[in-house]
Amino acid sequence: MVFRLERSTHFRALTGNLHVERAGLVVFRDTVRVMDDEVLGSSALVFAPADTLYPLFYGSEGTGTWFFHGTEAGGPWFFPDEHNFYARTPNVALIRSPVTHWWVLVRTLAGREGWIDVLTVDARIAGMSPHYEDSPPRCPERR
Repeated sequence: MVFRLERSTHFRALTGNLHVERAGLVVFRDTVRVMDDEVLGSSALVFAPADTLYPLFYGSEGTGTWFFHGTEAGGPWFFPDEHNFYARTPNVALIRSPVTHWWVLVRTLAGREGWIDVLTVDARIAGMSPHYEDSPPRCPERR
């Protein structure tokens, strides 16, 4: 540990690195057709029982990145896991979830720099999803 970020410490994110510690594992019990609006308009992805899909990381908005047939690709996160518990694609089994770490290099107003793993931080970081936030959340005042 280089230093500790106290609650309400302002910092700037300088860069980030996504580390995939372990890819996930998805298998298919039957041929599965998944609609994907992101790939060439509205096409279908077809997976067969001989296929194995290796989820790398969940992005957002129901999509993610995976490794399939020797290529990194991505699309809908159609299999059930902790990110998409509404997925009800029959004949698809998530055998193993991916383990990822998103490291972000931060600099405080005092000029201190260090890396934080934002996926395991035990606090909400204002500005992580700026397109969903009207304004940064304020810490409750202590009385």
